Amino acid sequence: MNLVLYSAHDLEAITVIDVPLWAMEKLKTQDVSVVRFPVQEKVQAAPHSGLPPMIRARSVEIFAQTLRWGHRETLMLLTYQDVTALELRSSLLPGQRKDDTERQRLAFISGFIRALEQMR
Repeated sequence: MNLVLYSAHDLEAITVIDVPLWAMEKLKTQDVSVVRFPVQEKVQAAPHSGLPPMIRARSVEIFAQTLRWGHRETLMLLTYQDVTALELRSSLLPGQRKDDTERQRLAFISGFIRALEQMR
């Protein structure tokens, strides 16, 4: 489920994330108040060391608050880790997916044609 993640400091929208069903269930319960979402890190190898690449494991703690108005209610996701949350993998909203797919298709076609022209 795609949900907007807000800053707990000022309720500023940070990003849209895809929240798995298991995480939604945990956030809705009273027992679990925080779920950690991993931040994808770039893998960096130590030059000339022969050691495997090191990956730093970071995460963003997200908690939920129920917003009620009238007979409706919705779950708001919040975090105090605003800067780190910007590095979470963003999810596209349904209205953005068609445009993104079309842009990727055109980029592929353009790159493919350039590759063919270079083969001449």
